[in-house]
Parts: sequence; C-alpha cells; structure tokens
Amino acid sequence: MRREEDEFIARLRSILSDPANVGDPLMIPLTELLDRHLRQRRLLERIMRISDRAQAQLRDVNLTLQAASLTDPLTGLANRRHLVERFRREAIRAQRTGGPMAVLIADVDRFKAVNDTWGHETGDAVLAAIADVLQSRLRDYDLCGRWGGEEFLILLPETTVEGGLVVAEKLRAAVADCQPGGLMRPEIQVSLSVGVAGYDPAEPIEVSISRADGALYEAKTAGRNRCVAAVAA
Repeated sequence: MRREEDEFIARLRSILSDPANVGDPLMIPLTELLDRHLRQRRLLERIMRISDRAQAQLRDVNLTLQAASLTDPLTGLANRRHLVERFRREAIRAQRTGGPMAVLIADVDRFKAVNDTWGHETGDAVLAAIADVLQSRLRDYDLCGRWGGEEFLILLPETTVEGGLVVAEKLRAAVADCQPGGLMRPEIQVSLSVGVAGYDPAEPIEVSISRADGALYEAKTAGRNRCVAAVAA
C-alpha cells in the first residue's frame, strides 16, 4: 500500500514538473490535491508515532504492574503469590522428570525484639538486608521469597533434603555473620532458624510446606539459630 502511494505521488510530481503542462488548467487542482495528500500523510504518520509511543508506554505499565503483583515491595523478593505459583510449576516439572526438590522455610529469630527495641523502620532494613544475603547465596534457578512477616520460603529444584540442609546451613551462617543493612547498630545481632523438607510428588505442595514449617518449629524449640530437616513421611 505504501509503495502504491509513493508511486502515485511520484506520478503527480512528474506531471506538475513537466514544462509541457505549464498553463494547463488542471495543474492548479492537481497541485492542491498533492499538497492536501501530503499534509494528511504527515498527520497520519504523526498519529501513528503517538499511537506507537502510547502502546509502548502501556506495555511498560502492564509489565510494571505484573512485576509488582509478584514482588514483595520491602525486600524485592518474590511474594507469597509468586512463590505458590512457581512451586506449582516446579512441582509439575519434578513429577515429569522425577527429580528431587527441597523446600526451606527460614525465620528470623526474635525479630519482634528488633521492632520493639529499634522500631519498625530498623526492622524493615534488617529484613531487606537478610533478603539480600539469602538471594546472593542461591543459584539462578532457585527461588527465594518472603513468605510472610519475617519468614522466607526457598525452593531448591534438583536438590535432595540432604543437599537442602547443606544450603540451609550456609544461609544460616551467612546471616549470623552479617551486619544487617549497614545500620550502624553493631548491637543488633540477628540469626536464622531454618526448616528443610523434600517435595513428594505424590502429595500436594502444601504438605511439603507444612513439613518444612514443622521442622522450623523444631529448630526454634531446640534453641534457634539452627537448621532441622523434616523426617521423611
């Protein structure tokens, strides 16, 4: 269509520039026709550019909203909804391949005392710093998210319970060694308790989460700042 239009314009210009047509009474309306067509063409091109920019901006807004719906605003990690969706996808893959998967639930020990003593703003900074520590020590295809409050859920595809316990211990040690968020408050010492469970393809994902949560409770009961693996069902 654009090629035919260009050919039409070229023919008009050729006719108008031909000396043999000087004085022809049709030259004036043909000149007006060409000018009007070129103005409309420029207007249409401007409208199309505006439309393209608007569509690109709309796509950016939709992507931003989609990311926001799956991300915890405080830590930047996956939120609970994203964790559940990803867990379901990984569960389907594990059922198909027969590969193992470990589920970790980590909880910041005595976090309420941090909020009560130094305020919620400091508590938020501590959680954000711990999230950074956890995320930086996981593989690209692992998933760490904020499960709620001061709890984090971590999915480790292609990882046995034993392997998950090794990772949990590394995460626990890293958090114990860190100074949360550069808060200039060396008196704030945080630790992590972690429960570890394996995913069983024969069970709903909620069962694996419940077992990891039970193992976390055992870690808390045993004195905190430790990792416990759930006994296989």
